[in-house]
Amino acid sequence: MSSSVRITEIVDKVPVSNFQRRAIAICLALAFADGINVLSIGYAIPSLADSYGVAAADFSIVVMAALIGEILSNFLIAPLADRYGRKRIMGLGIVVFGLAAIPSFFASSILALAACRFVAGIGIGAAVPNGFALGNEYPPTRLKATTVTVLSSGTAVGGLVVGLIASRLVPLHGGETLLLVAGVIPLVILVATCGGSPSRSSTSPSPATRRRSRPSSTGSRSARPTARTPSISCLFSRPVHASLRSSPTEEQP
Repeated sequence: MSSSVRITEIVDKVPVSNFQRRAIAICLALAFADGINVLSIGYAIPSLADSYGVAAADFSIVVMAALIGEILSNFLIAPLADRYGRKRIMGLGIVVFGLAAIPSFFASSILALAACRFVAGIGIGAAVPNGFALGNEYPPTRLKATTVTVLSSGTAVGGLVVGLIASRLVPLHGGETLLLVAGVIPLVILVATCGGSPSRSSTSPSPATRRRSRPSSTGSRSARPTARTPSISCLFSRPVHASLRSSPTEEQP
């Protein structure tokens, strides 16, 4: 317990590091992808209605299916990150709502498209809440409110960008192509986030190593915060305790 308190105090005292900025930026990219994926269906519906030969109002079930999937995932899947780790749940969620766009491209009926959007909603509900939680864990206390505001704006910016893309893409290639593009973007973010990053086992020392490296005197406290690796460290190539270890504040008794 004392080591966690000391890490929090160090984070609050030192300037924001590049590692923290990188963590927040990746969470912001996830919110951006969420905005693109969720709002893309709204821009695609007029073109899809012409392709399917139905009224645009008939696509309400498609929108509802995505929301139902997201709500269920928020309550049933996203909390599993506390047990299995945020890397696994976020990665699984991004893969699910990214790959759900592929069958959406080939869907030939409203029910098939609704099923694809339901699966996409499950992925969004698993990935996005954990992304917001991680983004709020890393900034110092004085910047937490600002960070939450910035992350929340990522969804709106994603909706703006997908609107600009739709204005050029939908008239030429149809709404199906827009849904496909909206699914590729989160997969690209997944590769940028997790590609080449070490697993939790490679960043966290084993219990035997911790016992061997435990300081013999109470005066040597600088190694104590490194015994616990925060869960987000598995997402990046540099664990958080490595950036804190270089802080001059940590050398104080």
